[in-house]
Amino acid sequence: MKRGRKKKYFTDLDYRLMRILASIKTRCYNPRCKGFYLYGGRGIKNNLTFEDLRFLWNRDKADQLVRPSIDRIDNDGDYQLSNCRFIEFRENTARSRFQYPEEIRTLGDISLIDNSLEYWRRHKLQREYREKKGFEWKIGKGVVRKR
Repeated sequence: MKRGRKKKYFTDLDYRLMRILASIKTRCYNPRCKGFYLYGGRGIKNNLTFEDLRFLWNRDKADQLVRPSIDRIDNDGDYQLSNCRFIEFRENTARSRFQYPEEIRTLGDISLIDNSLEYWRRHKLQREYREKKGFEWKIGKGVVRKR
């Protein structure tokens, strides 16, 4: 008789859902995460479990999507069963909070705007979050320190 733990066997879907759940938790709870200021910094919490993600996957038939991505229907709401769904990644990125002006249609123009406006929008949100949490900026040295 062998001793030790019984080996668990996970499917590819299980690993994929575990990665999605880990990413959600990181965005919501880890201040060192690059996108924390867009999620946890805005007060968005995670109320999803692994079983909830599996239910959403089956309900939305995400296995039939080309590149499934989890989406919050209300952008200011938490990650919870009633507020989440799986949609195409392309459709999810089109729903971003930043909308381009209608005059801009070409990809080249959008990439020029991304390099300037998107950078400054992100920079402003990070700065507001850090000032709210009590950080001070040392601009000359490029260091952010806690007061």
